[in-house]
Amino acid sequence: MKIDYTSFNLLSVVLAIWQLPQLFVAAIVMLFALVFARDNAFIPFKNGNLSVWELRLNLKRNAPFCFSLGPIIVTPFRVADANLKHESGHSVQSLLLGPLYLVVVAVPSVILVSIKRILHKDNDWYHSKYPENWADELSGNQKK
Repeated sequence: MKIDYTSFNLLSVVLAIWQLPQLFVAAIVMLFALVFARDNAFIPFKNGNLSVWELRLNLKRNAPFCFSLGPIIVTPFRVADANLKHESGHSVQSLLLGPLYLVVVAVPSVILVSIKRILHKDNDWYHSKYPENWADELSGNQKK
């Protein structure tokens, strides 16, 4: 099934309602972006049959970050395609889980990235754990 959030249609509206908690958090992030980012841009991103929005932020702080809130992927201005593809996997998780996404995926993901940074783990370690391995699988970003 083709899902396109970059154009207004009935399916995207229904799915947006299904993912309302993520979109509420995304709205807060967008307000933050308008206030604190030096620059921002909304860019359509397509991965297979899924088209979502990428919100690129140019922040004063050079911290690497990427995260997905339903149909919106938030990234710094320069990000690898593999990261975008991985985040699109989180967008698929959001489609599947709806209002449960924040608790079932986002919170464990934040905890996992915190552990990765504190314990200086590498990306292979990070992507081998739930929910990151599932996002890779859903995005077609699996390691062979």
